[in-house]
Amino acid sequence: MSSHDAFIDAKLMFRQDTNTVDDEIVIAVFGRSMSGAAEFCEVFSKQSNDGECDSLPEFVPRSYEPFLMDGRSVRLVCVPDLDNIRPLGNNARVLIELASFLVSERRAGRRLAGAIYTHPISERGIGASTPRHISMFRTVCGSDTSENVVVATTQWDCIEINKGAHFHEQCHQYLFKMLVEEGAVILKHNDGLDSAQSIVRRLMNIQPKMLHLQAELMEHDKCLADTDIGRIVSEAIQEQVDNRRRRIKESQEEMCDVEQDPGPSKSVEEEIASSRRRISKLEDEIVQLEEAIQGLVEFRASDYKPMPRKSATFSSTVSILDTPSTPPQKSHLRIIFRFRLLMDFFRRISHTSLIE
Repeated sequence: MSSHDAFIDAKLMFRQDTNTVDDEIVIAVFGRSMSGAAEFCEVFSKQSNDGECDSLPEFVPRSYEPFLMDGRSVRLVCVPDLDNIRPLGNNARVLIELASFLVSERRAGRRLAGAIYTHPISERGIGASTPRHISMFRTVCGSDTSENVVVATTQWDCIEINKGAHFHEQCHQYLFKMLVEEGAVILKHNDGLDSAQSIVRRLMNIQPKMLHLQAELMEHDKCLADTDIGRIVSEAIQEQVDNRRRRIKESQEEMCDVEQDPGPSKSVEEEIASSRRRISKLEDEIVQLEEAIQGLVEFRASDYKPMPRKSATFSSTVSILDTPSTPPQKSHLRIIFRFRLLMDFFRRISHTSLIE
């Protein structure tokens, strides 16, 4: 076979693969922890490669086995809680994995048919956490793709039907008002197959669009930290860092006070040892958080190189724990951080001695 014929055959094979991939409808399912996102996916199918999914970290999106609906293959991908900060840096890991998924799908020629946001009907959104999570979801999707969004109210079996209907109406008027005005719809999901099919079918009949986060990463070549959602997550992590720095400063001041005026119940050595343990723990946590921020800074779609996938499901995609990248500079960060702390501590000691 000539090189020209081989090229033509390869090109035809590529087109066939692309057509096969494009025929699959991919829908992302978002929601807060315990909101019913995974349960929604499980109405249709189980997770792909069960054993492998069980071994994946909790911050990795879960792909479910494709199922047929109206003669087309549909695949649901459950995205972990974007605002879950435990363990430390988890929100950054979730965002990095979500970005990896979106970049991989786009490169494969697939656009998300839409996004489903699960919301427990009994959750009235009192407090800041629910509106904040909804705002993060809107930031990922963008206002231009709201027509490709369905808010699925869940857990109707946990509330009296009339009260649930009242809360459902309030969702239109308050919590999801902006999404609805931009084109999203709110549909009831009663945990059954019929309501779940109605939700998925609506997204199947809408022209797919690129999510706002995808456009920022792939069309504008932003690093993840510079995207709109990246800035929100980075600021949240930085607040955690600042909080721990304040606690370290307070512990250092306590150490100085103990040296000057030890309490009657404990020896000076015990008090100082306790403060040092507390400071060491906070130091470790700051390093973890700073590494999480650095991960957002280093992620760029143009540099992202996923490992080859063993199947068409994202659950077989390697997680960020396995992707080849620059090793974390944990020891380097820790040395700089502790040097800075020591210098600050010695300045305080010197200042106290001068006053005396």
